[in-house]
Amino acid sequence: MDPKDVVIFSDMDGTLLSSWELGPIIVEKNLQAMKKWRDLGGSFSIATGRNLKNALHFFHDYQMEIPVVLANGALLYSHTTGEILHKELVPQAYIDEAIQYFENNNRIALVISDESEVYAVKHIHSRNIPKLDFPAQEISLETIKSLNVLKATFVVFAEDSEKVNYDLTQFNSINEVNVMPSSIRFIEVVSKKATKALGIKRALKGLQKKIVCIGDYLNDIEMLDIADISACPEHSHELVKKRAQITTVSNNEGAIADLINQLLTS
Repeated sequence: MDPKDVVIFSDMDGTLLSSWELGPIIVEKNLQAMKKWRDLGGSFSIATGRNLKNALHFFHDYQMEIPVVLANGALLYSHTTGEILHKELVPQAYIDEAIQYFENNNRIALVISDESEVYAVKHIHSRNIPKLDFPAQEISLETIKSLNVLKATFVVFAEDSEKVNYDLTQFNSINEVNVMPSSIRFIEVVSKKATKALGIKRALKGLQKKIVCIGDYLNDIEMLDIADISACPEHSHELVKKRAQITTVSNNEGAIADLINQLLTS
């Protein structure tokens, strides 16, 4: 396979990045393989649920020429020019229902993302809700109305995941959004016009490239389905494994390095 004809889009958490217990970081094997891939003329980019602030700080020493897909496809950003190329906001009708659901449930946390910040919404039952394992600014419910919301995330206890997933699909405005679990504890909501797959198509508009996508969880399935070559780490969700043509080592062991090695030797 000639890298010059190929672009790799990688998920971050659980794929490109190590586990939270180890950082998270881009393991050295991955970074060296990404640089080798670029030196051979290949393109590499990301398709992640993260936003600008908590995604791009991992790439101080690596420039991505293909636009990056952020917030599960709600934001398209040029890493080379620093320009926002496209964004899709969560409809206000869904935000209003999300707030009402949050206020009446003392076992969930509500996290809101705009272009550059992540906000944890204050809850009167804060001692009972799941703890966040990532930094977030605390805001009030009133403040949400002034934000350009790219993504709403419900953080749940693992044993409540199935019920909350069901509850969210019963909102009156469900047809205006995509509800995508990104782990057993995180349920992410973006505009109906935002998926990683749609973001990748926007990023590659006018470019003739073979697409390779790698991801580990349910919010990655749509981008795997549009890929010429789909891949996943060995620890991925079972439904993701069924979509993947290539299985790599785990994220902690260098999933991207393994993928690139397999591509170069195929």
